[in-house]
Amino acid sequence: MSAAAKLAKYIPMDEYKKSRMTGVLKAAGIGMTPEIYAAYAMVKAGAILLGVIPCLFLLPLLALFMVFLAVLVYF
Repeated sequence: MSAAAKLAKYIPMDEYKKSRMTGVLKAAGIGMTPEIYAAYAMVKAGAILLGVIPCLFLLPLLALFMVFLAVLVYF
């Protein structure tokens, strides 16, 4: 979460998207700002993508699954 807080400073977000995401987060009961939530999704996807490196050496077919999983977690 600390990495997401540091990354959130650099995420550009226009006012419409920010207000819309604030409403969605409030309705879902998530107590984060839109920037931190977007950064948290990026950090989680990046952490999963780091798992691709060992998969390339041990099980190359699993690397494709890890990339697909990272994209799913991000969106």
